[in-house]
Amino acid sequence: MKTYHKKRYIKIFAVLIISLCLFNMFASEVKAEKESGQTILSNKKICTLIVLDRVSINDIEKLPNLKKLIEKGSIGLMNTKCAGNFEPAGCYLTIGAGTRASASGKGKLALMEYEIHNGFKGEKIYKNLTGNEVYGKILVPEIPLLIEENLKQDHEIVPGLLGETLKSSGITVSLIGNADTFDEKNRLAALTAMDGKGQIFNGKIDINPIYDEESPFFFTTDYESMYDEYLKLRSLGGLIVVYIGDSVRADEYYKLSDKTRGYSLRFNSLKKADTFIGKIINTVNFSRELLIVVTPFPSYWSIKNKEYLTPLIISGSNIKKGLVISDTTKRPGIVANIDVAPTILSFFDLKVPYPMLGKAIKSITYTNTLSYLINLNKKITMNYIARPYIIKTYVFMQIFGVILFLSYIFKLFFVNPNWLIYFFMFNLTVPAALLFPFIFETISLSNKILILTLTSFIITVISILISKTPKNPIYSITFICIATFLLISFDLLFHAKWMKNSLLGYDVIGGARYYGIGNEYMGVLFSSTIMGISSLFEIAKVNESFKKVIMGLLFFTIFFLISSPYFGSNVGGAIASFSAFLTTYILYFYKISDYKIYIKYFVISSIVLAIILIIFCKFGPQSHLTLLVFSLESQGLKPLYLVVIRKLSMNYRLFKYTPWTKALLFSLLTLLILMKWPVGFFKKMNQNYPFLFKGIAGTSFGTFLALVFNDSGIVAAATSMIFSCLPVLILSIKEIGERR
Repeated sequence: MKTYHKKRYIKIFAVLIISLCLFNMFASEVKAEKESGQTILSNKKICTLIVLDRVSINDIEKLPNLKKLIEKGSIGLMNTKCAGNFEPAGCYLTIGAGTRASASGKGKLALMEYEIHNGFKGEKIYKNLTGNEVYGKILVPEIPLLIEENLKQDHEIVPGLLGETLKSSGITVSLIGNADTFDEKNRLAALTAMDGKGQIFNGKIDINPIYDEESPFFFTTDYESMYDEYLKLRSLGGLIVVYIGDSVRADEYYKLSDKTRGYSLRFNSLKKADTFIGKIINTVNFSRELLIVVTPFPSYWSIKNKEYLTPLIISGSNIKKGLVISDTTKRPGIVANIDVAPTILSFFDLKVPYPMLGKAIKSITYTNTLSYLINLNKKITMNYIARPYIIKTYVFMQIFGVILFLSYIFKLFFVNPNWLIYFFMFNLTVPAALLFPFIFETISLSNKILILTLTSFIITVISILISKTPKNPIYSITFICIATFLLISFDLLFHAKWMKNSLLGYDVIGGARYYGIGNEYMGVLFSSTIMGISSLFEIAKVNESFKKVIMGLLFFTIFFLISSPYFGSNVGGAIASFSAFLTTYILYFYKISDYKIYIKYFVISSIVLAIILIIFCKFGPQSHLTLLVFSLESQGLKPLYLVVIRKLSMNYRLFKYTPWTKALLFSLLTLLILMKWPVGFFKKMNQNYPFLFKGIAGTSFGTFLALVFNDSGIVAAATSMIFSCLPVLILSIKEIGERR
């Protein structure tokens, strides 16, 4: 028995000795790593999200530690758009929701549970406003107002969805830092980190800034305390949001101060922030952690210069050195603010929940990234500034041409018919001219206008020269229409590289679309295709069976380019173009009164469309179409209802404000006048150009559906009317001139 106890004591003693040795080894490693700026962790994953607000891509060039971070990872420009009014709170809330959210200025106030505000503890204020039990250290009392505000929007939004998803999966969320001034609390980063009830599990946002007479508002962030808190929070793992308030205070101060003085103070503040970020960079283990530096809202100077894209830097696990990219944009160097939350969730191996619409940020290898993005930002900004000037001028030219045309047919004053024809031909060439990439490469607005004018002029001259007889412009119309749809189709085959940067393409800053074919060129493509092949059949005498084959193949190819997730990825455009093509095809080759034909083609078309949809959803890349289908599978009809509401509200806004509305209405009015006056004129035109007028009927039906089924249906309808209206006006001038 004594031998047994003796062996037992020896075992216990041996275990104690081994444990003590292991403890000493661990302690010495901790000490060594802390002295070198590193921290030993458990196996918990850590994502550090540094919120460095109100900085631009140009500022990064002056900040050495951020440049050092770029050398470790990837950088890009981020679209900062939110729902509702464009303001900081909405942008912070958008990052945390993973979809565009609206805050209407609410959400600046966040409190520690013990913090006194207006004589009351944060815990009591929060409970009084929400009725929720407190479980987090940081509270956002205005969460009920934020939820109510987002229920008014035309799509589903869940404020705090990022924090809620992490909390539900047992992952800790922490927040440190503030942008407080002497008279106001500014804790907007809480909108990014909070959960669905407006609470954050851990952190410290009441770290008092240090008094400094050489800092904006006499305050600078207590970076030592911030760093100590950061090290403590790392032991918990999870998401740590670090809010650097100095950049916000410096930007606000810049608005009020002498600009030279304000610039100096702002630069000093950014240098301090950069030094602090350098310490965090030295702490992070990039082989297993993720570090993101994000700018939710542009600086005062950036907004003044229309530079709404902000920098985003990401480094860590599975991130290459180069440019960021995401499936939201599919554009190297461009991501959206809604992509930040899915990126964090993906890092923690969590599924991105509905209704988050963003996609995880990835990286592609690229060199000289910073200089490339600075140059790209200039071009995108210049396009954004130039777009309204050029589009309004183009719309004015169309309206002016229509007024001249009406003056000509009603003999209000003398108008040279040949010059009017040339003017309409010039207008017809503009969409094709706007596609050429050298217009985007030009920074100056005046140079853009000059190059565009010269390009359209050259195309117009070529179209006139190939016309067999000056008195018959049908050859010129055929050339312009065919050249237009071939150029657009060629560009789509190469992933719309020209269209992405065209003034008639989609706007990166507006952020309605980043890839595929936008509604402007979608309207141009299907209408120029129909009018091009119709006018070609007016001058080329070929047998009917050949026409059927050529038209069927062409229409299917263009429909595929518009609808395919690999190319156009435009759902509304697919519906409009398919209907326009099918209507035109039936009008060409069958009697209108034969209803069996309509039924036959409707059934065949439905089967073909269903097969294409299944193939795209199962095997194709993610697109607007596939996202809608997957949403319908998981959420029922609600996503479809939200899409319809969004499209109606968008078209209503555009109808009131876009210049394209005037172009559409003037075009429709002119065609209606031609149908009634001169008497019998439209009927004679129909007899002289039967194929062309059947094409106009098919295009008109597609125009109507483009108006109904697209977010910016007004725009799609107006651009499609260019190619159904202007050829009619050109040929009408010829016919009226012959009558006289």
